[in-house]
Amino acid sequence: LFLGASVIVMEGLTDPEQVEAVACKEGLALAILEIQARGREFETVSFVHENRLCNFDAHRLARSSISRSCGRHLWLIRPPDGMCNSIPAD
Repeated sequence: LFLGASVIVMEGLTDPEQVEAVACKEGLALAILEIQARGREFETVSFVHENRLCNFDAHRLARSSISRSCGRHLWLIRPPDGMCNSIPAD
């Protein structure tokens, strides 16, 4: 099930720790919005760390975004090319 993907491309941000901090802030903001929007539907919530080996779609999306223009890029209906290859098509 593809729910969406988002990339923010910024010029001049090259320090790995700063890039990671921006990514964490973005992910947490999206998670909080989702929990607020759908919180009443949850009986329990679990946050699980997904190691890098299992998160190849995020890595592939980040690597493919190097050549994109600055700004936010968003996919809501169909994933970007090369992502979600392990998910069977409908």
